[in-house]
Amino acid sequence: MNDGNAPSPVSCLVRFSLSRWDVLRCRLWLISHHRFLVHLVLFGCIVVPIITLLLDVVSNVPITLIIIHVAISAGIMLCVTLVTQVVIQGLWLLLYKNRGVVGDHELEIRDDGILTRTPFNESLHRWSGFQKIASSKSYLYVFVTDNNVEYIPLRCFASTQDAERFQDEIQKRLDAAKKTGTASNR
Repeated sequence: MNDGNAPSPVSCLVRFSLSRWDVLRCRLWLISHHRFLVHLVLFGCIVVPIITLLLDVVSNVPITLIIIHVAISAGIMLCVTLVTQVVIQGLWLLLYKNRGVVGDHELEIRDDGILTRTPFNESLHRWSGFQKIASSKSYLYVFVTDNNVEYIPLRCFASTQDAERFQDEIQKRLDAAKKTGTASNR
């Protein structure tokens, strides 16, 4: 019997559709949260201003202009990096069909892993390869491996609580796999 206060059972199957815009947003979020790429951008935003600083010091430029040059060069480096990533990701989405990424998806939580289906492919991702789960305001990111991420729009769930229960169910299975030594230890 189900009383009114008991949570509804976790649906182990979720259906959703990803648009090109969804994929672009997810890929840019992933890039902005990728530790190596963030460090690379920060390195570039520090090295370019240092070179600018050294050139200005050697040229006996006044300190106020040095500060302005350093700030402008750091801003330009950051903007160039951001625009480059948006253009590259956007072109990738526009020039290729991406039939396995854009379109209808099903994701099913199973005892042996997560089964993903599209009209073009079907893959079972075993718990042993899973890395982590992350979320943003609009998406749930399931890191199947270091380089394979499933994007799940939160809009496909009936409520925030349903999305949280789905995420908790995946986390519970990841934790169980780690305890038994079958999940990735990275």
